[in-house]
Amino acid sequence: DLDRAIALFTEGLGVGPFLNVKFGHVEGDASFDDGAMPIEDYYLNGDYVGTYGIRMGAVTWDNGIQLELIEPMENRSLFRQYLDSHGPGPQHIAVSSPLTFQETLGAMAAAGNPLASMAKVDRAEDCAFVRHKPLGTDLEVQYRPPDYKLPEGEPPLVFPDRENVPAPLLSRLTGITFGVREIAPVLALLEGRYGIGPWTRSGPDCHGGTHAVCESLNLRLELVAPPEDGDESDVLADYLRCNGGNGIFYVTFEAPRGLAPALEGMERFGGKVAFRSEKSALVDLRELFGGFFRLDAAE
Repeated sequence: DLDRAIALFTEGLGVGPFLNVKFGHVEGDASFDDGAMPIEDYYLNGDYVGTYGIRMGAVTWDNGIQLELIEPMENRSLFRQYLDSHGPGPQHIAVSSPLTFQETLGAMAAAGNPLASMAKVDRAEDCAFVRHKPLGTDLEVQYRPPDYKLPEGEPPLVFPDRENVPAPLLSRLTGITFGVREIAPVLALLEGRYGIGPWTRSGPDCHGGTHAVCESLNLRLELVAPPEDGDESDVLADYLRCNGGNGIFYVTFEAPRGLAPALEGMERFGGKVAFRSEKSALVDLRELFGGFFRLDAAE
């Protein structure tokens, strides 16, 4: 439900404006097709599909990180497959590379990660998604020619509710934390094959869990693994079980005005506090987003 997902940010947290755009085509739905950016030459798992339809909301944070919220239409797409088989969740991360588009796809294939889909967006941009089972998410790779220009005109926007939330309650998306069953195979991929690192490892902690952290991709990346004989009711163990394995356990946001107002805004949209300390909180938003949000109070 894209409208509800955008509303959590704009109405509950005062974040925005959000782009509210459409991509592709839906057979027999002229209202969807009106104003939608073209998706063409779409291949999914090696099959030619042609096109698909999605609605997307997007906001760019102060540090340049963009968050996309995607509602797939009923026709066949990677996003529809994910939602039908998994439910809501963090489906992909877009990455840039010093290699060319084709070299990047080749390096990912050589690391054992298969191409899931490829399409031409807006008749100019090449867009590919590569499955990465060790991460539990896909990686998106794009190529735009040097002369590419964004569509002209004012894009459709959803603005924050400044009457009830005078200033943003979240200022930046600062980190991504992967919940994993074992850290070593993920580091072998990210650091050993892709050169993302260096990582600092720690643990076992007081609960027996292990951690690895690095600063890369303009974010704080973290891997967390539960103890082998840990409590099955633990929030991480429960996430891994419900998720069916590795995946993005939570994303971290900075809360410039403290935890209380941001938590109140999230609770209005079904968020449930799973953990809270003086400076941070973990909020269960699986019903809407398929994962957790972590809030860090600004220093």
